[in-house]
Amino acid sequence: MEDRRLKTYFKLQIREMIRRSSPGPNGLMSFFAARKPKDEEILALLAISTMSSQSPLHGQFATPLEALAALSASSRAEICEAFRRRLVRRSVAGRSAVSDCRPAENLQGADQRLETDG
Repeated sequence: MEDRRLKTYFKLQIREMIRRSSPGPNGLMSFFAARKPKDEEILALLAISTMSSQSPLHGQFATPLEALAALSASSRAEICEAFRRRLVRRSVAGRSAVSDCRPAENLQGADQRLETDG
């Protein structure tokens, strides 16, 4: 039961971390854009990003790293895979938002029509 609760907590943290991540060149998405993140990188990122006194794990574990270490190897692998899936989903959503934009030449034509109409 403890394993399931910890997995749920860390999966929620993954969702929030990726949602809040910066889309810029120094952001999480850019860092992992060209390669698949390793388990060790994901677990370290989770351990660091969840360090706060607000953590519900604070009463049971001294650090998030200890909470991650308390998980079974299969649960840690599941969390890492959830991170990768969320990362891919976010990057695909970002690409489709960019592809939905009008090409620049269409926008220039719209500007010219506005100038002549006004």
